[in-house]
Amino acid sequence: MTVVSVQGGFGNVNIANQSRGTNSNVQVVCDKDIILNFPFLNAETLLGDALNGTVNVAYAGGVLAPNEAAFNASNWALSWASQYIINGSGTIVYNGNTFNITLAPSNVAMNCQTLASGAAAFENVTVAAGTYRALKVICTIQGQVTGTANGSAISGVARAQSTQWFAPYIGPVKIRAEYANLEVFGITIPLNSGGAGTIELTNFSPGP
Repeated sequence: MTVVSVQGGFGNVNIANQSRGTNSNVQVVCDKDIILNFPFLNAETLLGDALNGTVNVAYAGGVLAPNEAAFNASNWALSWASQYIINGSGTIVYNGNTFNITLAPSNVAMNCQTLASGAAAFENVTVAAGTYRALKVICTIQGQVTGTANGSAISGVARAQSTQWFAPYIGPVKIRAEYANLEVFGITIPLNSGGAGTIELTNFSPGP
C-alpha cells in the first residue's frame, strides 16, 4: 500500500496485490485521525472472494479504526463497530453440489475488539518486514442476507471472522481470515472453499 495523496478527510492509496499481480486505487475516508472506511481493510477483506465470484462491499457507517486517544483512554481495551451493505453473485461447491448464488443488497455489521488491556493487549508478530510489538484485534462480521440459490429464494446469516495485528504508527502487519460461512437451510456452508487466507506486511518505509 502506498499513500498517494491526502486532502481533507480523504486519502488516496494505491494497493498492489502481489498474489494476483494487480493494482488498484482506493479512497480512505477519515474523520480527523479516525479511519471511517478503508476498502481494502474493511469487510471486503473477509468477504471479497467469498463466493468465488464478485462480492461488492459498500460502507454504510461506523468506525473502522479508532484514534490513539480512544485506545489510551481505555488502556487499549476497546471495542468498535462499522456497518456495510453487501451484494454479489458467484458459485459455491458444497458436498459435491454446485450452487449459483446471488445476494441481494444486505446489511452486515463488523465488530472488532482487543483481547486485553495494557501491555497484555500486544504480542510479538514476525512477518517478512520484521518483528513488531502489535495490538491483537478480533473482528467478526454477521448479517442477515437474502438472495437466490440456483434460482430459488434463500434467506440466511453470513458470518466471518479475522484476527488482525496492528503496529502503532505503522498499521496492519498481519491479517488472518479465520472463516467465512453462510448459514442457510439449517446447514453451514463455507464460503471460502480455499480455507483461511493471510495478508502480511513484507516491507515498510515512512512517507516524506
